[in-house]
Order: sequence, then structure tokens, then C-alpha cells
Amino acid sequence: MNILIEENTKYGLVVSSRVIAKELDKQHKNVLADLDKIFKKNRAEISALFIKTKYKALNGKVNKEYLLTKDGFTLYMFNIQGYQEFKMAYIRKFNEMEKALKENKLLLTLKNESIEKEIKTFRGQPVMEVVYLQKLTDIPMSTLHKHTKELNCVIRSSDSREYKRENKISRNIPWITILNKIQVVKICKYFGIYETFKDKIEDYFKNDNKIEFKIDSEKVKKKKIFEDVYLEAIYDDMKKIFVIENKIEKIYDDELKPLYNHMIDLARAKRDLGLSTFECMKYGGTTEKEKLKL
Repeated sequence: MNILIEENTKYGLVVSSRVIAKELDKQHKNVLADLDKIFKKNRAEISALFIKTKYKALNGKVNKEYLLTKDGFTLYMFNIQGYQEFKMAYIRKFNEMEKALKENKLLLTLKNESIEKEIKTFRGQPVMEVVYLQKLTDIPMSTLHKHTKELNCVIRSSDSREYKRENKISRNIPWITILNKIQVVKICKYFGIYETFKDKIEDYFKNDNKIEFKIDSEKVKKKKIFEDVYLEAIYDDMKKIFVIENKIEKIYDDELKPLYNHMIDLARAKRDLGLSTFECMKYGGTTEKEKLKL
């Protein structure tokens, strides 16, 4: 018997109604009909046990199926006669996989607690070194390097030296691989582990971990970035703008955004409040704006 229980990132351990139909030598539509009957009788109690979803068939047609948790599978099997061997084999497998997942989760928790969190920044923004991501997730380093290469995450030369100065790194590193939050999330989602490490990632990249981008003025005086005086002046202005933008972003996240969201909630609760969309959004960042649904 080929037991096909899958680990779903959202619902945990589940078995598809298609697998059940195949193993019981039944037509899938008949299994769906049985599940529909049970679902309709106990909708509120078992909505988390029988998960309605869809799949794409080989012919491209999108069809309905159910994903059953261990309790959902047990409930269904006790509503039909026979198949005792099949029933017990799947329940044993569910129990084995649950135990293994709990042990792995415990080991992962202990490991993560032992990893010292060293927040690195580059030009004031939190970044994560690929070495830290590997320790956190256990993704093989060779696999990570392949993905980071595609994302163009390697800094060299003056950027590498700047990164070392900002993070007070003394070791000689001609190049280093660093990732921003978007890149870390993209990699974790690719491997289906984002939900597992979501809290760790959010904590690492939280706004409090940003710093102002500080320039060593003495070193800048000794060595100009550009020979052209106009380009040098533009560069100086860009550095000042970067610092100001960081301050504005922090003020928005910490102070304005909560007020803005509160205004939206009030406006939705009181539809005749008379607030315009502009009045509620004029301080919002372009990536955070929402439309008022008045």
C-alpha cells in the first residue's frame, strides 16, 4: 500500500480525497458526495477537518477535491463500512508523521535559539548575510548560492569595504552575499518554508533594526568619491536625502500609519463622516496606501 499523506504549508498533514478514492477503488465523485453529506450535517464543527479546494486535471480542467486532516480522515472512514486495514495504516502513518514533525520542530526551535542574532545593515537598511540564512533554515549553502546568484546579491570592492566599516567587520572579505527582506522572503517561499520562519524574518527586518546611514566625514575629505565637483555635490545631497527618507519612513511606520489606519476604521464605521480619501491618505507611503471604501 502506497500511503500518500502530504505536508501542506497551510493546513498541516492532509490526504486528498482523490487518493482516498483511488485506494478504496471508488470513483472520486462518489467519495466527494459522501464527504459533502458529512460536511453539510456538521459544517461548523468540521470545516477545519474537511478543507474544500481545487486541482487542475491533466486535461486542464479545474475540479473540486477535499483535503482531509487526520481527524477528518478518521471521521470519514468511520462513516463507511470495512476497509479496516487501509484505515489503520493511514492513521498509523498520520501519527508517525505528526511525531516526526514535532521532533523536527523542537530541534529547529532549539537550534534557532542557539543561533546568535547579529543584525547587519547596509547603508542603514537591515540585510541578512547568506551564512546566517543557511544557519537559520538549513538550506544547503550550494543551493542558496545558486539562488542568490540569480538575485544578484553579491557586493564587492567599495561596497564590500563600506559594508565592513558600517558593521565593524575586521576580517578580510573581498566580496560578500547579503539579502534584503524581499529576497529572503522570496527564497523561503520558493522552498515552502516561509510560514515556518515568518516570525523570525519579521523580527530580523523590523523597523527598529534600521540605523541612520553615517558617513565618516574625515575619510570623505581625504578621498573624494568623484573627481567632478558637481557630481561630488550631488552625491553629498543624495546621502543627506537617504538619511532624511529613513527618518520619514520610521515616523510613518511608528506614528502616522497607526493613526491613518485608525482613521480608516472610523470612516468605515461612520460612513457619513465626510472624510475624503486624500485627507486620510496624504501622509501615507506609496506602498502602504489603501482606498477608503465609504
